[in-house]
Amino acid sequence: ALTLAGNGAKLDIGAATTPQMTRALSGTAGSTVNLGGNTLTVAGPAGGNFGGTIAGTGGFTVQGGGTQTLSGANTYTGDTT
Repeated sequence: ALTLAGNGAKLDIGAATTPQMTRALSGTAGSTVNLGGNTLTVAGPAGGNFGGTIAGTGGFTVQGGGTQTLSGANTYTGDTT
């Protein structure tokens, strides 16, 4: 599970060269996930609530039956599946 707590908390997968996956994603407003051109996959039974911003040209995928809520002002332009 990945939790980004607090204003300014960041996860940057923009330079990743392999698929990026976590079992759950949660975070507060003011936190950021930078996808770059990559896709972040949440693959777990629990999901989570992410209130921060997801940015970049990459995509966001949910697998595994969990419900993932994105409640922030997201700016990423890739696919959501």
